[in-house]
Amino acid sequence: MRKVPSLAERGVFYDALEIYGIESQVQMVIEGCSELIKECCKFLRIPSWSGRALTSDMIDELVDVQIMLDQMYLYALRNADGEDIGPKLEERRNFKVQRLKNRLDAICEISEKANAFKIKEI
Repeated sequence: MRKVPSLAERGVFYDALEIYGIESQVQMVIEGCSELIKECCKFLRIPSWSGRALTSDMIDELVDVQIMLDQMYLYALRNADGEDIGPKLEERRNFKVQRLKNRLDAICEISEKANAFKIKEI
């Protein structure tokens, strides 16, 4: 479950944005995502039968990316020209989560129908 940044963490993130600047932090998002992609590729090379587990490197990259995404979220909230975009961001997140749920429900429904068809054939 995603942890909401504490007030202290938000202070650190705002300080990072202020000291390093948005351009540098966006570059860090790109770098962090590329490092996470590399670790995901390594993860997929592990044979599934051997019991895949997240490596400490992959966990570190996940955390790095989450921290950078938290900074981007705070930057977006602060730089919306006076507009409160928190609700807009939340609305888009809810929409995308619901879309994923709908897709999963459709797959489950198709799978259940396929299984019912197979059972009837026997």
